[in-house]
Amino acid sequence: MAPGHSLAAKGPLRQTELGDYDLIGRADAGIDPALAPRGFRHTTPTHEHLWPLVESGLGVALSTLRWTAPPGMLRRTLAPPHRFQIRIATIPGRPATRAADALVKLARARAWTQDPAAAP
Repeated sequence: MAPGHSLAAKGPLRQTELGDYDLIGRADAGIDPALAPRGFRHTTPTHEHLWPLVESGLGVALSTLRWTAPPGMLRRTLAPPHRFQIRIATIPGRPATRAADALVKLARARAWTQDPAAAP
């Protein structure tokens, strides 16, 4: 976000705090739609196009930690609870990759719930 933004003074942001702001994101970012229930006001093909929109005050960018923000831009993390939708696709008859195998093992070891309020 731009340094003068009203959320700039806050620490980690709750998802509900983003509800009143226009969100800007990459079209192919794979961000969970639940994080942006109203959708993105603007989408860009690359993050290089995204930062000038944020800098000009058109909204708040929702991005992953791997994206590097230009100097002067502020980054804030989302406060728990986080909800992520993870999809895994496999091809029948082929062995699973190590990443897919690790994801399935992790998913089986955890107590999952549909109710976010009941999550640990």
